Amino acid sequence: MTVPITGTVNMFPLSDTNSIQGSVAQGGGTVPDNSDFDTIMNQSTVSYFNPTYAGNITALSQVSSSLQYRGYPNMPTTNRFDNKYVWQIQVQSGVLLNSSYSFTVSSASSFGKWYFSSNLGTSWSTGFASVSGPGTKTLYMRMGGSGGSAAGQFGTSTVGQPNINLVSTGQFVMSPNSTRIIDRTNNVSYYCNQLINRRVTNNTMCFDPATTVPSPNSGIGTTTANGSPYGRTFDMVTNGQWDIQP
Repeated sequence: MTVPITGTVNMFPLSDTNSIQGSVAQGGGTVPDNSDFDTIMNQSTVSYFNPTYAGNITALSQVSSSLQYRGYPNMPTTNRFDNKYVWQIQVQSGVLLNSSYSFTVSSASSFGKWYFSSNLGTSWSTGFASVSGPGTKTLYMRMGGSGGSAAGQFGTSTVGQPNINLVSTGQFVMSPNSTRIIDRTNNVSYYCNQLINRRVTNNTMCFDPATTVPSPNSGIGTTTANGSPYGRTFDMVTNGQWDIQP
């Protein structure tokens, strides 16, 4: 909750997340109950002031009125995912034995910012992409907006489990080749790991803070708040490739 943008602005109590004191605490400040204005202000975060009501706050010394707390904390509620690179999924000969065999890549969560293609950009889908045998085939995936493979677009999402499903008619083993996405805001990498470390017809690719097989499926959020902390910007690290072998 935030300090109301209309009506009365209450300074207290701490237990009221609509009060200034409660909102500052919600934004991470440490404020004893019934603190004075200066104590509350000194525990405030500059970037959480809403510029519509507080003005362009760059230092706490610019805060002089309780009305400047309207809309506080003005915190991000999504992460940003940039469209910069393309990963190939190389399905090697021997996985798809004949024309009745298929291999499909799809999103395994409500993340919604993976895009898949079987023709390198003639069409992209947030649902799935599929190829049929026989022989070696290639699928493509990227992250971000709905334009071309390097369009510089982006998308936002609250979901912290950007998992991907791989489904095949024939059994396969998978190598992610150290592909990873990176939190550019904090320079933290999240590595692509497979949930099942053996030959399968269905596997899930997960993203974790370390290369771990099988994946603990930890995602890019915290254990208590999927996707948080928000306000981060992610992208894929260079053009990468997954190898699918029989």
